[in-house]
Amino acid sequence: MRPTQHDRGASKRPTCVGVSGNRDLLVVPGERERQSRIFFNPIWSPYVVRPTVRKQVDRDVWIFEQELGLLNVTEVIRMTAIRLQEGGLFIYAPIAPTKECIRLIDELNEEVKYVVLPVTAVEHKLFTKPFVNHFTQAKVYIAPGQFSFPLPLPLGFRVNAELPSSRGPRDARLPFENEIEFETFSFNTPIGNSVEVACYHKRSNTLLTTDSLQFVDAKKRTPEQIWTALQVFFILAPRNETNSGFFYNVPEGFNGVLNRHYVPPQLRKWVFELSPVAARAWVDRVSRWPFRRHISCHFDSPTRLNPSQFRAAFSFLDDPSPLSPSAPFPEGRAPFIESVERFLKQTVFKGRLTV
Repeated sequence: MRPTQHDRGASKRPTCVGVSGNRDLLVVPGERERQSRIFFNPIWSPYVVRPTVRKQVDRDVWIFEQELGLLNVTEVIRMTAIRLQEGGLFIYAPIAPTKECIRLIDELNEEVKYVVLPVTAVEHKLFTKPFVNHFTQAKVYIAPGQFSFPLPLPLGFRVNAELPSSRGPRDARLPFENEIEFETFSFNTPIGNSVEVACYHKRSNTLLTTDSLQFVDAKKRTPEQIWTALQVFFILAPRNETNSGFFYNVPEGFNGVLNRHYVPPQLRKWVFELSPVAARAWVDRVSRWPFRRHISCHFDSPTRLNPSQFRAAFSFLDDPSPLSPSAPFPEGRAPFIESVERFLKQTVFKGRLTV
């Protein structure tokens, strides 16, 4: 099978097809186009009409982007598709399978062969169910430790296998591992599990992660779009920055989270710093891959990234002090996130934490 004419070969700049999310939206009139973008969801906006954009980032690597919002805050949710040498597509972190999204996949002239749900986060599970129910021929692999709260509800879609949390040298390899390797971070707690599966595509030297590492490119964003990123990262601003507690501007003290590969403070404070042994081991395993490009599921991607830079982004695991060079914000800069961290340490994780 051959790439479509407008996607053939790799290019220095991503080629785009469709309609983007909140940064370079193209208005395409017509009821037919609107109907092709409908995907009703009462939780995450856009609630009805959800445009999709496809970008080619390497010869056999594409990203598909849609908007994902809550209340008045909207960011990007991103799926990656990789064409395998044996034929077929490997899908990482599915997005909403609108008619437009399915058409953009079909234009690659390859069947969807494998689908990976790489996290336990609800916004990704939400879209995986309709996606795999449409691509019935695909084999479906999910991150371990899936759960629902407050009721133990089933996933609601077929699963071929869970991706293992750890493996020995004699464990059977999965069918796509000749081209795509994976490493699983798993933090299991009494109130839920935080799991993320990082993947490495050898041929394009590309690292795929979901939520653990992000990049906000201030040069490509308007002040309003930077405000959106800060709102997602920090939830509430300290009172000495804004009287409202919300970000209506970009205080200078928050510039340190921009134009860098950055671990979101919720994950840093609520997950990685509460499970530093598992986190360090996962960072070490991922850093063994010789990647040169990084694609995340949110914010700005793809970006240039090497193993040393990846490891540096997690240096707070060895020096968690808010005064350390790796600290993305001084103490008190994320009051809500820090208060939840204190609550978790005093209750759920009391006596259970290791260093």
